Amino acid sequence: MADSARPRMLFEMHLPVRSYLPPDGVRLDLLGPSGTRSVCAYEGEARYWSIERDGARTDVAWSYPHPLSDAAEVADMICLFDEHVDVTIDGERRERPRTPWS
Repeated sequence: MADSARPRMLFEMHLPVRSYLPPDGVRLDLLGPSGTRSVCAYEGEARYWSIERDGARTDVAWSYPHPLSDAAEVADMICLFDEHVDVTIDGERRERPRTPWS
């Protein structure tokens, strides 16, 4: 679904490290825009991307089209929920984190 040698890693307290990928590293043809929106005090308003799985749409990624200044470096980059996809970094598969989004 995604492959990039140029991720931006975002470290936040009490949350898993998140890998934000440039859009050209994500198979956007597999994703569709979701109606889900959320607001973070540090990053701003997020828009979500979903995939059809077992006949239902599931949110699997998000991005910040207009982030607040604290997150300016991840503007328009896409972050996949590590809770819902297999993540491999440098040939090593990462364990899926357990979070409220699991």
